[in-house]
Amino acid sequence: MQHQAPQLELAVDQRLILTPRVQQALHILALPALQLEAYLLEASMSNPFLEVGAFSEGEEQAGPEDAGSEYWLELFDDASDLGPGISAQPSEWQPWDVAGQLQHLTLPDILREQIGCLELDEATRRACELVVEYLDERGYLVEELPEISRHHGIRVGILQRALRVVQKLEPRGVGARDLRECLLLQLEDDGGIASLARLMIQCCLGDLARGRLPKIARRLGVPLAQVKQARDLILDLKPAPGRGLADGEHPVYLRPDVTVRMIDGEPVIIMGGPDELKVRISPSYRRMLQQMDPSDPAYRFLREKLDSALWLLRCLRQRERTLRTLVECLIRHQRAFFEHGPSHLRPLTLAEVARDMGVHPSTVSRARRGKYVQTAWGLFSLEFFFPSGVNKTKDQQASAHTVKMLIREFISQEDPQRPLSDAQLVKMLGERGFRLSRRVVTKYRNALGILPSYYRRQPSKSP
Repeated sequence: MQHQAPQLELAVDQRLILTPRVQQALHILALPALQLEAYLLEASMSNPFLEVGAFSEGEEQAGPEDAGSEYWLELFDDASDLGPGISAQPSEWQPWDVAGQLQHLTLPDILREQIGCLELDEATRRACELVVEYLDERGYLVEELPEISRHHGIRVGILQRALRVVQKLEPRGVGARDLRECLLLQLEDDGGIASLARLMIQCCLGDLARGRLPKIARRLGVPLAQVKQARDLILDLKPAPGRGLADGEHPVYLRPDVTVRMIDGEPVIIMGGPDELKVRISPSYRRMLQQMDPSDPAYRFLREKLDSALWLLRCLRQRERTLRTLVECLIRHQRAFFEHGPSHLRPLTLAEVARDMGVHPSTVSRARRGKYVQTAWGLFSLEFFFPSGVNKTKDQQASAHTVKMLIREFISQEDPQRPLSDAQLVKMLGERGFRLSRRVVTKYRNALGILPSYYRRQPSKSP
């Protein structure tokens, strides 16, 4: 067997290699306000020259334009080293995700607490806790009991007893294996309308979902008025009792990076917020370095830290300039939105904005990602201002958001006994000048979370 000797090869290729500083600048541009605060506070922990806090108004906010060593002494004398403000309350801030720091009880936590208060034998208690682990975010049991028994070596009989215990816990309906069982677990079998409601769930759930109450009354041989009362009772039940209590569903905190106000008919851009957290070079470390001997071994270390801090301030200033330019561009393209509201949003692409700003589309994508703007019409993601377009007339387009708002408006005004079909919505949109297929209207209706007409066909609730 022949062995090939190692060889050296020389090859030429083209690569784009970003320096660590450029990567840092791109990363800072992409960070939303809350994540930027965490980043700055972490940076201040490793760089003594960085100070993050609320400083007096007498101190200037201008930062140096150059990070070279030749101007440092001049920099120290004029003290022009404050960076842009970042919205936050320093006394209340904790690094990383604020929401993740909060105490938050999940559905399994709530159920385990209740199990701990019951008088159960040890085997049943362990089986109950095991059943809880197999509940999804809705509170449904997602695994068959024989499979759980096989995986954990617990008898099916014990698991069945444990499941009956879990199904009696709060919120009612947890531990169900399907929608029908979930609804039945929430109904008290005390006779009267509740008994009729249970019968309707067991035998007529499909017709009930489609609002076919007369058919149910004929099938069960009961008056229509009683069917309506039972239907009203069923509508008060929860099809997903565990939703909102599942793991990971923490509250989401949003903070605007930019505020746009209309003053005397003209938009005014305000960066950050009223409670600003500022970044600056530490005056004490600035004086320390100014008084140090350049031959001191610590001098070079501190100079590197200062250089890093100055670059960070430049990145922050560049981020603020890019965001301001982006919002100015959006105001020019979406002026009607800021004056008249979301229904006047027009289609807009990244390429259009990039050409207007004179930058690459990837820069626009980074700048808008995760950022929010506060307007007179509410808090909106910057990505909201880039809607896709739909045909309105031969030479005009409108935003998909406008069409969705019209669909929601039409359905909110429909007769509940005769809900609008998608074909009727297509016709009504056509009367407003929108040329859309039924498939597109169905897609937009589904995106709004609105059910089809046969599911919405329900008489008014009984008094």
